[in-house]
Amino acid sequence: MDDALFEEVVLLRALKFLNLSQTNVCAGFARIAELPVAELVLEGCQRVTDEALPGIAEIAALSRLVLRGASTTPEGIAEFSRVRPRCEVIR
Repeated sequence: MDDALFEEVVLLRALKFLNLSQTNVCAGFARIAELPVAELVLEGCQRVTDEALPGIAEIAALSRLVLRGASTTPEGIAEFSRVRPRCEVIR
């Protein structure tokens, strides 16, 4: 699965938990910003880098983000946490 899946996910208007672990997603997260996704799991998503974090930060309801095995840096996570201080980040 890759970023094309966001075309379908955006239709799930009541989605609160989204597990995209071990997929090839890397961008497009801003497309689901209006969904009530409280938890986003991106474990093992090696194509998710610091460049994806601003789009993820746009997900208004997000309170927990799992990035184990993603290609984010401590600096990128720090910036994300500055923008979204109430969102728990698990790395």
